[in-house]
Amino acid sequence: MSVVAFQDPPEGDDDEEAPTLRLNGADVEQLTEVTEETGAGAGADTGTGTAGMSRRGWVVFLVAVTVALTAAAVAHVWVRLRVIHLGYQISRASVEEQQLVEQNKRLKIEAAVLRQPGRIEQIARERLGMQRPDPGHIHVIRVTPEDP
Repeated sequence: MSVVAFQDPPEGDDDEEAPTLRLNGADVEQLTEVTEETGAGAGADTGTGTAGMSRRGWVVFLVAVTVALTAAAVAHVWVRLRVIHLGYQISRASVEEQQLVEQNKRLKIEAAVLRQPGRIEQIARERLGMQRPDPGHIHVIRVTPEDP
């Protein structure tokens, strides 16, 4: 904590001297001399001291931050576009899946109709000229497994 105090000139002086500015018990003039000797005086404000960043340092820092933010923005836009593209692909795949499910149902029904015994017999008679055999022409052959 810094304490700033004004000290009135001694009472015996008739010189209308201004009060002395004191900071933590030392004259400001003495403090100015000390800071100028150590390089921590007015030169620190120009950015050449070790306490602050130089102008070039700030420019490099700002360029780096700008590049990083731009890269982040481009990455964000790319990810969003990719998500939208994948959403369209999923939508098309869902429509195609639904169409294939419907086609599969129709094909199962068609296969069941084509397997009906009455339909097969009709095609055999009309197109192939086949007929039912007489019961006398049917011979049953029994096969027994041979014993080794």
